[in-house]
Amino acid sequence: HQGDAGQQQGAQVQRRRRTTEQGGEGGRRLADQHRQAVHGLQASRPRRRHISPSTVRGPQALYYDNLKTKIEEKGTANFPTHNGVKLYGELTLRMVVNHDGRVIETQVMRSSGNRMLDRRAEAIAVSAGPFGVFDKELRKFTDQLEIVSTFKFTRNNILETQNFDSTKN
Repeated sequence: HQGDAGQQQGAQVQRRRRTTEQGGEGGRRLADQHRQAVHGLQASRPRRRHISPSTVRGPQALYYDNLKTKIEEKGTANFPTHNGVKLYGELTLRMVVNHDGRVIETQVMRSSGNRMLDRRAEAIAVSAGPFGVFDKELRKFTDQLEIVSTFKFTRNNILETQNFDSTKN
């Protein structure tokens, strides 16, 4: 029956290969799992967790609160201007924070309608960091946090951020 086991394993490898060739997230995940199982290698892509209003709890809650405070302080202290005129508006920004506390990716999801303000918001999010290395509990949970926040640059010259709730739009 050793031949049967070999055939089953060969068929399993072929299924994984077909799934990977067909593309998609599932195929890449299977390929990573296969590589890790066969070669004892770490999966090639970091674990990324999305934070939403319903998931800001547990190990990521304290980290998120610190991040939010630092971004608001940075944005208020460096309120965006263009040619001496303050820029007001609201936009939705997605950012990815790596386990070492650096913002490694930003993307404007919903523009304020002012490209200059959108770019300044991205710069504020990046320059407010690093936000601190993930502690052991958070690192068990994820390698990267993906956060979507609404940035409000208000007439009283402060930046307010809030975790974006996609269920309200």
